[in-house]
Amino acid sequence: MNTAIESINRLREELRHFNIRASKAAPPLDFWRLLETADHCSIIKSNARREVYFLQSDGQRFFLKRSTAVRRKDRIRHRLLPHRRKAEWRNLHRLAARGIAAPAPFFRGDAWHLRPPQYFILTSEVPGRSFEPGEHARWHQLGRFIALLHSRGVYHADLHPGNIQLTPCGDYALLDVQSVFFLGRLPRFLRVRNIGRFSLYY
Repeated sequence: MNTAIESINRLREELRHFNIRASKAAPPLDFWRLLETADHCSIIKSNARREVYFLQSDGQRFFLKRSTAVRRKDRIRHRLLPHRRKAEWRNLHRLAARGIAAPAPFFRGDAWHLRPPQYFILTSEVPGRSFEPGEHARWHQLGRFIALLHSRGVYHADLHPGNIQLTPCGDYALLDVQSVFFLGRLPRFLRVRNIGRFSLYY
């Protein structure tokens, strides 16, 4: 059997007990139909706590991030603070409402009856590539993007080059947004910290 088909069938079987919800902001899409029509499925990251799948279905490209609360402290934290496991999902919607480019959220699911508990989020792929240090001509454009984030009260606590994507049209998009926070007005020390942290990579 084709490796992609084996991966898709295994993923479908593993997710069939999940409680799955669609984003109201996303175009109408059937989750199980998406998996049925997928012609590519590969794991691009895997450890005890998280697996990241790359899926291609009907010409569309997606990422599915599945997390497992393997550590006792993770299970306690998610029980006491359930909003934290929905942080990335919630942040993607809030970024879209503020006009900040980021992956589009399509589905989320959870299976807290499993041992250990699991949950996932499925988003669109943002086409493009990471920002390269040698692209000096783009520094001003990148600075304007970070300034745009700050002007709209968006603070990424883990801002680094790998979390900013340069799209084919020359714009920037924000990735890995679980550590994004929204403030009415971003204090100056946070703006300076964001830029200073980013500059450490160069």
